[in-house]
Amino acid sequence: MRRRPAATLVEVLIAIFVMALGMLALLTLFPLGALTMAQAIKDDRTANAAANAAAVARILNLPQDPGLFAPNDPFSNPLPNTPTAAALPDGPSYPVFVDPAGFRGYSGVPLWSIWAGGRPGGIPRRSISFLQTPNAPPTLHNSRLLNWFSLIDDLNFLDSGLPPVPVIQRENRYSWSYLLRRPRSSTPGVTELTVVVYDRRPLYLSDMPGVGALQGQGEIAYDAQALGPNVVRLLHPGREKPALRKGGWILDDTAAASPVELLRHGPVHGHFYRVVGISEVSAGETDLELATNLRTERVASVLIMENVAEVFEKGALTGP
Repeated sequence: MRRRPAATLVEVLIAIFVMALGMLALLTLFPLGALTMAQAIKDDRTANAAANAAAVARILNLPQDPGLFAPNDPFSNPLPNTPTAAALPDGPSYPVFVDPAGFRGYSGVPLWSIWAGGRPGGIPRRSISFLQTPNAPPTLHNSRLLNWFSLIDDLNFLDSGLPPVPVIQRENRYSWSYLLRRPRSSTPGVTELTVVVYDRRPLYLSDMPGVGALQGQGEIAYDAQALGPNVVRLLHPGREKPALRKGGWILDDTAAASPVELLRHGPVHGHFYRVVGISEVSAGETDLELATNLRTERVASVLIMENVAEVFEKGALTGP
């Protein structure tokens, strides 16, 4: 029997090729694993922030805070003495956007300060009395906003392992606002709570000068129409394509157009939807596929909500 002294060059090349395929398959797992781990960490942090936010809302009895009712009741009729429809006693109330960071930051632009997206008669924006202490310095407002409306578990440390002196620095990556609505406008003791968790949203929007910069903080209004159970078309003729990515959020701020709609859905819809697909139909039209079906039969106006990481519906808050 003849024996070969060694493997041929062709066999060596084939072995290297097979091993390279295996190594490439293994290498693709590392970035995929890193992305999955990053998403898992984000999901954990946003859920933790939402749990803290819901606890804060209950501790502060948020639906009854006097700051929400200045200058008038935002749940029943935030724009009195106008043709804007008031909430029916047996129907849902207006949705109220409790957003102290936006309320203070947009103070130089009144429409954006008291209305989400700057649309009068839409979703009223309010702050809370706890943050609006008369004659208090801005630093007090900022510290209270930081402690009660952001996730402060993360700390920044020096290379020595010690915290910075004299001020401890926190990442403040995640912050939140609330959307409140009474299922029955005339029953203030029951309020539905939705927590809106932001990722890297500036807490102090007052540092951003100019209306354009403020609009760029993530509440851009667009006309829209419903095309199917989970498809909405944005209408933006003469405007740039909306700065929206898959996984982003929109807020339906359509006003009721009939007595039936007013009774079923309230004066303004106020529903959040996650976007899972985007397709540009033309220069002035963009279709959005939503993760869930629409809760209303009609959509006429939406707000593009940037920096929103997650939206959590926390059920009803009950109280006196």
